[in-house]
Amino acid sequence: MKKRIALILAAAMFAVLAAGCGSGAFIDKAQAKTADAVQNVPVNAEAAQKDTSTMTEEELHMLDDSPLGKSHLKIALLTAPSGTDDLAVNRGLKQGLSEFMESDKTVTVKEFAEKTGSPAECLKMADELAAGYDVVVMSGEMFSGIGKIAKKNKDVHFIVFDAVPQDEKGKPEVLDNVTSFTYRDEECGFLAGVAAALESKSGKVAAVTAKDIGNVAANGKLGFACGVNYANKNLGTSVSVPVSDSEMTAKQLIAEGCDVLYPASPTCTKDVLRAAKAAGGVRVVGSFIDQFPYGGNKKVNVVITSVYRTQGADLIGELMTVAMENERAENKLLGAEDFSINYYFDTDRATLSKKTYAELEKAYELLRKGRIVPASLTNGMSPDQFTGLEAAASR
Repeated sequence: MKKRIALILAAAMFAVLAAGCGSGAFIDKAQAKTADAVQNVPVNAEAAQKDTSTMTEEELHMLDDSPLGKSHLKIALLTAPSGTDDLAVNRGLKQGLSEFMESDKTVTVKEFAEKTGSPAECLKMADELAAGYDVVVMSGEMFSGIGKIAKKNKDVHFIVFDAVPQDEKGKPEVLDNVTSFTYRDEECGFLAGVAAALESKSGKVAAVTAKDIGNVAANGKLGFACGVNYANKNLGTSVSVPVSDSEMTAKQLIAEGCDVLYPASPTCTKDVLRAAKAAGGVRVVGSFIDQFPYGGNKKVNVVITSVYRTQGADLIGELMTVAMENERAENKLLGAEDFSINYYFDTDRATLSKKTYAELEKAYELLRKGRIVPASLTNGMSPDQFTGLEAAASR
């Protein structure tokens, strides 16, 4: 009976969410998450809605009493240091929260930004917020020490993006009230590198990190170099990446002749877009979210596509499980295999050539099936030697 109730509630929530969602990406991902949350019951909105007409009085009473759609959750979004105007990860989380609020009018959300980016100060603020909120959502590697705070606040659910909880010895730990989401950002970088190489006219492209030495930026940069090398070896391009691009700004890279940039760090997205618009003739492969809406420059949009992660949808799915009191905390590493990383190919979100569209589609399938595995900080491979570089010609 509980399965049936959960299924009907999920369908009702999706009806609300779908009405306000343009791309459908958040909804598709959240639907999969909630289907899993109700023990893998397939979510079929039409069938579920019809079920209400045959429900017993007891089932209808359970439906009325369910917290989903009227959870009264108090949610805090804690970011550091850039806030939700980063046009990257934090903006994606804000978008997810906005859609969740559309489905549940009883939810309240408040944003907080810790300006220093200091791990100690970030954790201190998370501890303070736990006193007044049911859920604390955080973004950034500075929150890896959340374990001590979570153990002290067992009635609060903590959701962390781009950090894995670690114990006092620096080892990953799984906590009952913490769910973490990390992504294979090297896969994002790989797709961006392929697109950049195919679209470049100057023969120079770059992943911009601007002194960000975090795992997200580092893996994105490694993947980008893999994508460029893949295109050079298999797709007929001859494109280079500046050797000293680690600390170079977007403006400096443009001065070096780079005509396609990829913001591999969420902290430099706005700088990359701003520099590309000012330069003219420079284009951007967007990152983390759909950045096409922010790429307009008079009659030209500098964003040729966006390689995105589904953090907004993942957040919606996790909040659904919290609302249904079906929490199953875990540390999740997501990638192209489960469509948590993808790219925009529709013409109102991308302006790629037909060849780039075709080659990206092939590369994405190889990536998703594990036949291409880009270099990352943890797999011991390099941009010059990674799984799929040599075998790609036999596609």
